[in-house]
Amino acid sequence: MRKLPVIACVLASLVLLGGRAEASMVYSLDVISGSAIGSGSQGTVTLTQNGANEIDVAVELASGVKLVNSGGPHTPFVFNLASPGTATVTVLGGSSTNPAGFYVLSGAQAATPYGEFSNGIGYYGPNGGGHGNAGPLYFSVVDASGITYADFVGNLAGYVFAADVLGTGGSTGSVAATLVATTPLPAALPLFFVGILGIAGIGAHRRRKAA
Repeated sequence: MRKLPVIACVLASLVLLGGRAEASMVYSLDVISGSAIGSGSQGTVTLTQNGANEIDVAVELASGVKLVNSGGPHTPFVFNLASPGTATVTVLGGSSTNPAGFYVLSGAQAATPYGEFSNGIGYYGPNGGGHGNAGPLYFSVVDASGITYADFVGNLAGYVFAADVLGTGGSTGSVAATLVATTPLPAALPLFFVGILGIAGIGAHRRRKAA
């Protein structure tokens, strides 16, 4: 008779652990405009849900790649939200040598040839090749009415993220991102397995009691 409360305690602990499981979405900056930038992924953009009202974003560039201000219809980093008017974007940090180097741009921003995006991030520094900020860039997007990964949507050209970079090939240009992974498993799946274990444990207890 004492084993059932023990099973219940174990299940409760597993539910609490499972409920905290978070899924991160990872994008690769691998849609390259112009071969002179380089080939392959120029970095990653990782989204992590942080409670019901916040998404944290980490932009980590490949070795040798920098976000740049190249002038014209380009922006160091851009992203597109379904409801930009209700979201607050806050830069959390920059590179180790220039932690305050990034700042939030006001209004929609262009990233030719990938179109216009609802939001942008700039950096304090000179324009043109030979300059730039290697990051990483961290920022949060907070919406008091709630925000999820689904609020990061493609613009009219179908892109969610893009950047103006000094690439691995040594030239500046634009890159856009494609979704490459969602990891780890969402909280619902661990809870499913917890439920199965619970049913099995209760069934075994009843069989022992009947015997």
